[in-house]
Parts: sequence; structure tokens; C-alpha cells
Amino acid sequence: MSDIASTYRSWLDCINQRDWNGLVKYMHSTYMYNGKEFTPNGFAEFVQWESKRFAGYTITVDTIIVDDEAQCLACRLYSKGAPTEKMFDCEPTGQGIYFVEHHLVWFRGGKISQTLYTLDIRSVRRQLQNPKEEYRLELVNQTPIPANKELSKSGLEDAVKAFFNSINDRTMASELPKICHSELTHSGNKLTLDVYLQLAEKGMMAVPDVQLTIQNIVADSDAQRVFVRLEHQCTPVKEVEGLVPDGQSVKFAETSIYQFDDGKISRMWPIVDWEGAKRQMAAR
Repeated sequence: MSDIASTYRSWLDCINQRDWNGLVKYMHSTYMYNGKEFTPNGFAEFVQWESKRFAGYTITVDTIIVDDEAQCLACRLYSKGAPTEKMFDCEPTGQGIYFVEHHLVWFRGGKISQTLYTLDIRSVRRQLQNPKEEYRLELVNQTPIPANKELSKSGLEDAVKAFFNSINDRTMASELPKICHSELTHSGNKLTLDVYLQLAEKGMMAVPDVQLTIQNIVADSDAQRVFVRLEHQCTPVKEVEGLVPDGQSVKFAETSIYQFDDGKISRMWPIVDWEGAKRQMAAR
């Protein structure tokens, strides 16, 4: 296991064990958490307060993708706990729910120095609003690792860049068959590439000027997986995901994990920060 992956897992173990003194030992003297700066002790106090808001709160790693050269790792994890107060305009139900997150974590001198994360808020709301409905976790680690390591690290990165270039250039119909399998699994939902294209084109009717800018890529050639953090910039002309058009552009983040098989994308797990976009528009 990579040294930084081991450090990160130990850090998460400290949270699960409520070992706040141990937690700070893995942290750089200055720590940035989604743009907010903390001292190690300050962050320990913050996490301690956060954990008290959820009865039985625990964190589990789904998958980690490491870039040792960049001293960075990407992680999909899920936590579980029963909210004790209102969340995202939803009342607590007394039941434990899952929180699925994507984290991008940097290290300095072997210690954690920065985290950017996105939370799947839609799934949180769905669980709180429909407590009797069974919630199924979509886990990356349940996907078999391909025996054929078709693409190198740089090949995986190039393929993902080509995927997003096809969206920006509006050439998805001609280019995606070269990059994706004819059948895909998107957040656990199986669909043909043709259906995926139809859904993408329908979504773009609401944001016809959308441009996607890749900000970070972490690729794992052994697992044939890629983590991408990107920025959406668009001007909604129709309501989409709760964004009401106001004639102005909005920027928001997305993080996604892509699984490749035989050199093409077969599965994807995206989390889009629609809530961040809503907050940005509401603040105008």
C-alpha cells in the first residue's frame, strides 16, 4: 500500500475511533478543507462537533486511487450515521443514512495538507424523505478489476480528456463510441450508449453553452480507473436540477470515477455539486 494511502486510512481510523489527539498527528500544520483553512487542532474540534450531529457516525473507504508522484490521492468513501438535527431542509428520521463522498487529498511532507470534496446531497435527501425505501450503495470496489490492463496511466488520462472534449466540442455522437462501451453503468443504472447520449443531449438543451474544464485527474493503470474533478460553467436557459434561469452564468464542481474495460469506459460514478450552484445563484 502507498505511504500516503496508509496515512489517509489511519487518519480516517482516528475519526472512527474518536481519537482526536491521534488525528492531528497525520495533518500538516496548515490544512485546507474545501477552501477553508484550519489548524490541525481546529479541524479536530470541527470533526468532533460534526460527529456529534450523527448518532453512530462511521466512515468506510470504498476505493482509493493514488498518484505518489503528485503526492495526491482520490477517494470514494461513505459514512453512515443517524442525523440528530435537520439536514438540507429535511427532518431527521431517527434512522441511519449513508453519505457518499468523493475526496481529493494532497500531502506535504507526508502529512495531509488539503482536501476538496463533493457530497452526494441528492441521495441524502432521498433517504431522509423516503425512510422506508431501501437505499442501495453503489460501490466501486464491487467492480472487478479488468485482467487486461489495456491503457497506461497516460492513456487513461488521454481517454478521459477526449471524453470531455467531445462534450465541449459537441461531437459526442461521433466520438463517444470510440471512448465508451455500447452498454454503460451510470451510478448503478444500466443503459445503452445511445440512451446515455439522448440523456446528455436533453440535459444540454437546458444549458446549451456548457463547458467542462478538467481541474484534476488521478489515474490507476492497475485498476484501470480514473478520478476526475472538473468545473462546469454554463448559463441555464431552462430549469435543470433546481437551477432556475436568471440570465447569468454559474460555475460548479463535479467529481467522477470512471472504470475502463478493454480500453473503453464501462462504468461511471459522478457526483455533481448542484447545491453549490444553487447557493451561488441564490446569493446574487
